[in-house]
Amino acid sequence: MRRVPAALNGESLAARGSRQRILDGAAQEFAAAGFAGARIDRIARRTRLNVRMIYYHFGSKKGLYRAVLQSIYEQMSRILDELAP
Repeated sequence: MRRVPAALNGESLAARGSRQRILDGAAQEFAAAGFAGARIDRIARRTRLNVRMIYYHFGSKKGLYRAVLQSIYEQMSRILDELAP
């Protein structure tokens, strides 16, 4: 299946970069503090983005947590696929 370039599917390259920065920063925050202890404002500071940008991409803390878990699962799946004979 061919991937559609971000510019053609309505998502800018900057938005994709912001989204990935948020996922990376959130993964660190959730790992350090757990879901209950994680704070969106700390994720915003860590990623140097504002809180509104996080909510724009993920809607809520729960939505962000789900996206982080999905991202980690997808990374692990790719690694396992590469190891398979």
